[in-house]
Amino acid sequence: MYQPEFVRPPAPHGFHDEDFVHYFDEVNTPGLGVTIPAGDTVRDIQLRLETDSEFIARGISVIAAANPQFREPGGFYLSSDFMPLAQSYRNGVALAPSGTFEEQTVLFEPEIRCPQGSNFAVFFENPTSGPVALGAFIAIFGVKRRRNDA
Repeated sequence: MYQPEFVRPPAPHGFHDEDFVHYFDEVNTPGLGVTIPAGDTVRDIQLRLETDSEFIARGISVIAAANPQFREPGGFYLSSDFMPLAQSYRNGVALAPSGTFEEQTVLFEPEIRCPQGSNFAVFFENPTSGPVALGAFIAIFGVKRRRNDA
């Protein structure tokens, strides 16, 4: 789970927030199950958010065998280049049973407001000299903002 560094403001008057996690894997997002050739990239895999309410994204966790880069629903990239999973968080990286690297949850500060039905996009880079089965799992943590009368 994630824990913000700062206290988050309460929902505006007339709304309430419900904790929610969007999970993406090769079953609900087939692009996360591809094999990436040596030195190649996979671009623009869409991570579609649910359409029932606005989502406030507050953190992300990734398990993958390649280096990711994310674009948020507003079109802005969350990093200037691919993030090397093996080096991003020296004290937080663990080797998962599948042979992939896992990062601890990275917080979004400030949080990212995502309109109903919007999507993140993810890109992956294989910097190795051999093909890599991606086998990615992504969790985007946050809250759904709902009207009190809904």
